[in-house]
Parts: sequence; C-alpha cells; structure tokens
Amino acid sequence: MNWLFAGKVVMSSSCAMGIPSHRAFSLVEITMALGIATFAILAIAGLLVVGLNQSRDAAQDTNVRSITKTLTTALRASDDVTTVGPTMYFDSDANQVTQPGEAFYECTISLVPTPSGSVFDDIDSSHLSCVQMEIQWPYGAPQPNKVVRHTSIAHP
Repeated sequence: MNWLFAGKVVMSSSCAMGIPSHRAFSLVEITMALGIATFAILAIAGLLVVGLNQSRDAAQDTNVRSITKTLTTALRASDDVTTVGPTMYFDSDANQVTQPGEAFYECTISLVPTPSGSVFDDIDSSHLSCVQMEIQWPYGAPQPNKVVRHTSIAHP
C-alpha cells in the first residue's frame, strides 16, 4: 500500500514504520528460556537421584525381611534352635551362600533371655527360645547398615 505524503509517494512497509519485518526472540528472552529449562532439568535430575536411592533402600529392606523370614522358618523347623549356625551369609538377592567372599548380607544369630512381663507370665518359658538376628550389609564395610530382629521360637 502506498501513501501520498507532501506530494511524494511513500511506500508503507513495516521497516519504514519502525517495525522489523521479521519477528525474532531477543537475547534476553532466549537467556530466560535457557535458564528456566536448565532449572527444570536440574530439578528432574535431583529427583531421579532421590528416586534411585529410595528404590535401592526398598530393595535392601525387602531382602532383610526375606532373610528374617528364611531364618525364622529354619529355626522353627529345627528341633534344636542352637543347630542353626551363629553367622550366616547371603548374597545381594537374599540367597544363602557358604563363603563370606560371596556375601552381601551377614546375619549373626544369638539366643537372648526370654523377656519377663505380663504377656510371658502365663507361658512356660522352658519351651520358648528368644532369638536375636542381627543383619548387616554390605558385608565387610567399615560402617555397615544394621537391622536387629527378634523372634520367639516355641519348641516341645
């Protein structure tokens, strides 16, 4: 479109009116967008690390519970509670291993005195053994994680 201005024909273009003909983002807008994207990516990476740690801890807790169940079942099936070895070893999947070098979990089993109290007053404690299972992992670490579980075993 052409305009007639003071006897001269002036072409109307976006550049002539001070408006650029090509729209583009400014450097400030690009910098802001990159900053927001970087912040979002770092936040997601941080959550990923937390999620992986929680997943590992949950798997180890599941293995500890599995080891406790396995040992409690073995103790209850045994006629003599003292026949189960004082120290047992398990791999990272909670399967029993014979060599300490293959172990991820170490479980120390010990007999503890039968507790006294209102619950145990009516029970003949000569037929009851209280067992403490101390499970540590990883095996051989200077400061391992440790869980102590107690169970009562009734025997004839």
